[in-house]
Amino acid sequence: MQVLRRESFKSGGAADALFYVEVALCDIRSYFHFLCGVSGAGKTFSGFCLWYSHEILKIALIGAFSSGKSAVLEFFAEAGYKTFSADKTAHYLMRKDAVVREKIISKFGKSVTFKDGRISRKKLGKTVFADEKKMRVLESILHPAIKRNLLKKMKGLGKAAVENPLLFRMKMAGFVDKIVLVKSDFSKIEKNIAKRGIAAPRAELILSYQRRNLKYPRRPHFIILNTGDLRRLRKDTRDVIKALENERRNV
Repeated sequence: MQVLRRESFKSGGAADALFYVEVALCDIRSYFHFLCGVSGAGKTFSGFCLWYSHEILKIALIGAFSSGKSAVLEFFAEAGYKTFSADKTAHYLMRKDAVVREKIISKFGKSVTFKDGRISRKKLGKTVFADEKKMRVLESILHPAIKRNLLKKMKGLGKAAVENPLLFRMKMAGFVDKIVLVKSDFSKIEKNIAKRGIAAPRAELILSYQRRNLKYPRRPHFIILNTGDLRRLRKDTRDVIKALENERRNV
């Protein structure tokens, strides 16, 4: 089995204090879950535990571009989890949220739109992935909106998984209980990119941005190595889900 638990791995750059605070908040949520399961403590903290029982299994999937996160998210859905994607949420907001759309066009101009006024993800991506300052501007518009949208949808759910490689940049780690890192070797990532029909120059812009900016905890709760076929990935994901739910039952 290629599922690794609590293994150390190289961090994506020097992390600041806020980054580690978020990792700690994620573990604090897990501690409260444990506290509510301790004999006697549940009565002492009955009000808190009643509230917390509705939010005890929020899972975040992180990892590099085309590492297999979306496939893993589908397997969580097969297991009964409500699933969400930060990337799809961003696309939805750019299409449907007039405020977000107007802010983007105001900052980047009509050069990132189609003739009918819709935002072109391809044009916008080409603009921001090549310019760090422009990317920061886009993030300042999108990230708060994505975060609000996701947290609203996840509120009150018993089991939920969210695919969000920018979990820490959005300051969302404190809102999940467990973090699962999906890792893959570069040859596998190249194959996934080719299957998706993404042009090599665009893919390199995205990967280069992620190498410079993505931060991951040195010790995620679980690591899934996506180096085999889809059947293997499904099995490894199911093993992780089983381990997560066993922990939930056994506290």
